[in-house]
Amino acid sequence: MARRFGARYASECNSISISDSDTIVTSPDHVRSNAAVSDLEPLSNRAHGAARGVYEEYVAEHVHHRW
Repeated sequence: MARRFGARYASECNSISISDSDTIVTSPDHVRSNAAVSDLEPLSNRAHGAARGVYEEYVAEHVHHRW
């Protein structure tokens, strides 16, 4: 579930593109799973805010300089 949430979040963020990512697609199932997020309901503003908060508090200092 968390992977699908992350993929959906990334798909809705205009500032994130595939070229920004070091993510390696490991299998055809991985590709299908990432593509399937487009079938999910859009995330709420609250969910976007929560994800952004987690990123800013725990992740940004470790990776943001790479973008």
